[in-house]
Amino acid sequence: MTMETFEVLAEKKRREWKKRTILISFGSILLSGGAVFLIWLGLAFLSVKQHHQLDDYYHRQTTIAFPNMQRDHIRVTSANPFGGNYEANLIKDVDGISVKYEEIEANFSVMKWKPDFLATFVRPASVEQDSTEIAYSYKSHQKAALFFNPKANYNPEAIIRKPAQELPYLAQMKGQLVEVAISFDKQYTLAELEEKLPKNLKANWYWIGSASNLDSTHQAISHLFGWTPRKQWLEPSYQEFYELLEEFSRSTEFKEMGQEELVEDVRVHLASEGELGKATFGGVILTGKAEDFAQLENQDWIFASSIGVAIPNQPYYQLDAG
Repeated sequence: MTMETFEVLAEKKRREWKKRTILISFGSILLSGGAVFLIWLGLAFLSVKQHHQLDDYYHRQTTIAFPNMQRDHIRVTSANPFGGNYEANLIKDVDGISVKYEEIEANFSVMKWKPDFLATFVRPASVEQDSTEIAYSYKSHQKAALFFNPKANYNPEAIIRKPAQELPYLAQMKGQLVEVAISFDKQYTLAELEEKLPKNLKANWYWIGSASNLDSTHQAISHLFGWTPRKQWLEPSYQEFYELLEEFSRSTEFKEMGQEELVEDVRVHLASEGELGKATFGGVILTGKAEDFAQLENQDWIFASSIGVAIPNQPYYQLDAG
């Protein structure tokens, strides 16, 4: 074999190695790119999953808690494949008129989601006042409708020092539509309440009440449990509330709340076994014209009354209670 033949073979080998090196490099790039894409896809999937869990949380909690509040204008801002900000308005129904109360500003990422705690708490008007019985929303400082447990201990050293008695104020609020939280002296069934509650006021939300001495004025609105009745679908709407409350009672979040009294209150209500006729309630949110609340004054079954949202009535409003 001549020297020239060796050179031809060597050149052929070099070309083969060069092709093989190029193919290996190209394959490595493809594999690396594919791996990066799969990782990116996996992280994006986890982020979407966290977003859905956050949305499910607010759907459930506004169904079983959040007195007279529903979500509106739900949106995701600053979104990227690995997280984003979740925003929604909390809307109150005041005799059929939608009124913005607070704004939820939560966030989610690949591995977790975090609710907006500030949107769920209220704060007293002033802890220096000797007769503190009024509270406001934490962000926009709107008056909060409070519920009072007749079994709780109210004293001068408490944050909320006595049950609110605000029905008399409504006589000075003519021309306004108002929301009022009425706390009962004891638990009542829906049938009993239908005999007591005025027909020209709208029952927006029923509080499950308390079987313990829990001070309900200290509760975050996300843990103030109650049912939103839908007139045409009373039984189905209560069944939805009951099932979601039962589901929440089995959740890790519920078990880690560290509030034995609240756990007991939920357990007692779940004893109705989903039958609306057996369920009892400790309070109600009523909405309507301020002047129509006069008939509730001096009723012995009312333990406390706390005004929430109030807006001017307008002649063009189509009110639910008439």
